[in-house]
Amino acid sequence: MSRRVLLPIVVGLCLTLSARGQTGGETAAQTPVTGAAPSGAAAASTADLLHAAAEDYRKGKLDAAEEAYQRVLKEEPKSAGAYAGLVRVYLQEDKVREAEEAVSKAAELNPDNSLVWAARGEVYFREGKMPEAEKEFVRAVKRNPTSARPRLGLARLYRSESLYHRAKTMMDMAYQLDPEDPDIFEFWLETVGRAEKIKAIEARLAGGAIENDQARKDWQTYLEELKAEEARPRHGCRLANKLTSTEIPMEPLLMDPNHMRGIGLALTVNGEKVRLMLDTGASGILINRRIAERAGITKAFASKISGIGDKGERDSYFGYANSIKIGNLEFQGCHVEVLEKRSVLGDDGLIGADFFEDFLVDLSFPERKLKLTELPKRPNETRNGTEDEPQDRYVAPEMQSYARIFRFDHDLLVPTSVNDTTWRLFLLDTGSLANQISPEAAREITKVHDDPDMTVQGLSGYVKKVYSADKVMLQFGHLRQQNEDIISIDLSSVSRNTGTEVSGILGFVMLHFLDIKIDYRDGLVDFEYDKDKRN
Repeated sequence: MSRRVLLPIVVGLCLTLSARGQTGGETAAQTPVTGAAPSGAAAASTADLLHAAAEDYRKGKLDAAEEAYQRVLKEEPKSAGAYAGLVRVYLQEDKVREAEEAVSKAAELNPDNSLVWAARGEVYFREGKMPEAEKEFVRAVKRNPTSARPRLGLARLYRSESLYHRAKTMMDMAYQLDPEDPDIFEFWLETVGRAEKIKAIEARLAGGAIENDQARKDWQTYLEELKAEEARPRHGCRLANKLTSTEIPMEPLLMDPNHMRGIGLALTVNGEKVRLMLDTGASGILINRRIAERAGITKAFASKISGIGDKGERDSYFGYANSIKIGNLEFQGCHVEVLEKRSVLGDDGLIGADFFEDFLVDLSFPERKLKLTELPKRPNETRNGTEDEPQDRYVAPEMQSYARIFRFDHDLLVPTSVNDTTWRLFLLDTGSLANQISPEAAREITKVHDDPDMTVQGLSGYVKKVYSADKVMLQFGHLRQQNEDIISIDLSSVSRNTGTEVSGILGFVMLHFLDIKIDYRDGLVDFEYDKDKRN
């Protein structure tokens, strides 16, 4: 079941309009709007409005920023800077269609402007059009090497492709060019240690750089989490017994005597026996409050959690488990998230497959075994481990047939062909019962109908509007499956939380026929269907 732990929600995609880092002749405030620069009071007014819009946007005053950008466009209808800023306002508000329309208009009026290219790259990235996004970012960087935004775009893209060294290189350049950009600041935080994170966030909050109330609250929550972790005598979830491989039985979770709804793992949390659904759409360990109380998990800091459903976010909190035993593995000092109220799923909780991300994770559903083995060593890896700096994806010779996927935190997005006409990103989610597709994606290739008899629920309750899409052929990896009357629900909240378009879900009913190998380190997944193993 797709879910997302609360992380700092930054007032993002800010277009910084000062001269800093924008000396290549195409700053938003300096961009010519009619082929010649405006003069006199009009030029000063336009520049002032652009600067004010950028400041409003940076502080989270989106309505004011949008109004200011629109005023600029009334005075200077071809302003590339105003269009680029307006695009980012729309993206922040999750108005993707409006952003696409605005950037299309900007490209029509300014076909050879790097600000427009960078903004279009951000729209493509949000739409899940990764090759197109990379093309726009690359040419924007080539045109204006001192522009920070397209480098940020490339850093985000490369990270999703598990190209961590390339991502860090781009991120370092972007931060050097414009450290005040809030998106760049947020991304940069992920590259530094906990103590430096705490210091930087405290300085940003104290300096008044974040005026949006919700954003300040989210940053404060994240700061409390970091301080709670820093105060602990030993940091991080660690494997107590250094095993390089193991096999763990997977237990069927039944919907009724004849149908499975998922697969589970038996484990103990501080000695308390639990059975958790194994969920590739979740992260870490999530348990209900009853289990947490019995296991002695106390609240360290509050959080929120959300997933499929129309009830919105649910209250949760994080605590720490001294010991988590799964098969013959023991983990110590791990975060455990606790639902404040009873889960709608009726289970003890969930365990994300990413909990085992230091291994090659083999979900052998036909054998009902979770197999964990060592990841292949990279060519530069020594007996003492890899270099400290981030590494790019390594595809070992034995993994050449694996599908290259996009990773967003714990979410694994699989490039999936839909009816042999278009490629979309589908979430690999063993916690969702069935395959699903968004109504927007479905309507492009087939008919969509209301389905009032179908019910769908998740961590955020029931889905109010459920549709059914006619014949949909899905192709992912080297497999194809025909789907009749596939469930179609609104996945906009999943896309919004992920940061790119999630057009569908590959669910358990299909996935449990497969042997799925996941290399979280390198963003690789293998899907194998063996008829002999099914018999």
